[in-house]
Amino acid sequence: MGTDRGVNTILAIIALTLAVLAWLAGSPYEKTTRQEISPLLASLIPAPEDRLGVINLAEWIRDRKPGLRILDLRTAEEFEQFHIPTATHVPLLKLAFSDLSSPGVTVLYGANEEQTLRGVLVLRTMGITPLHYVDEGVGQWLKQIINPTLYENPSSEERTQFQSASEVAAYFGGLSRTNVPRREGFLDSTDEVLQRTMRRGCSF
Repeated sequence: MGTDRGVNTILAIIALTLAVLAWLAGSPYEKTTRQEISPLLASLIPAPEDRLGVINLAEWIRDRKPGLRILDLRTAEEFEQFHIPTATHVPLLKLAFSDLSSPGVTVLYGANEEQTLRGVLVLRTMGITPLHYVDEGVGQWLKQIINPTLYENPSSEERTQFQSASEVAAYFGGLSRTNVPRREGFLDSTDEVLQRTMRRGCSF
């Protein structure tokens, strides 16, 4: 009986996930709004305030925010290669079966935005709150915390972000660089940034 209930829960989560992701990708009806879909689905859709920047997350880790729980939804291989400090590996397919009932602030990230949003929907269905997610978690962590870079001719927003990142970068072994040509690493992928960081001698 318990097994049947678990399977039914997973099937329901999958159905809800597909429905919400389809809505996020864009409805075929131009006038479809958040209020026009079912209240349940509307309550599961991540809100803008649920998104957490890696600089804020780094500050929470550094300051030992009470009850902070960070979940990594990627594969075991990806987790072993590199993960955000203090994160726990919980594969997406096992997320619904995890014991996450203890109170605290939950932050999750995945290999990409779709995986991360699926994780958010699973945890929302389980009633986990407060809940935050990090877009491009590992990639943004590597670029902003481990390799904070101020490119040449920066905008005021880029200067502000760099200043904030530099303040916490040293705590995590980051190396700040300034006045870097934009063609140098500006569009590097997460794997390229990771490999360059590992060649630098950083260990995770």
